[in-house]
Amino acid sequence: MKKTGAGTPDAYSFTFANTLTNITSGSAIPNHRYAYDSAGNLTNLLSSTATNRFIYSAQNKLVRIEDRGFTNEVLYDSQNRVRRGSGVNI
Repeated sequence: MKKTGAGTPDAYSFTFANTLTNITSGSAIPNHRYAYDSAGNLTNLLSSTATNRFIYSAQNKLVRIEDRGFTNEVLYDSQNRVRRGSGVNI
């Protein structure tokens, strides 16, 4: 799939399971790469400005996001709603 707007067209790559794997904008090299676990959870996002890692519980709930030495813990209430995130430098 390609999107054309102001400037260079963007190209999006997907797997057969319809999960986004790459976004290429302005060059032949992907600008954003995505990786998923066997449950379909996003586990890594790599770009020129960020390297994000997403960690999930055994129940497939997002519990932590790591990005270049910074960690954000995701906390849930008793009804499994996101209560808050707490950023911590590691």
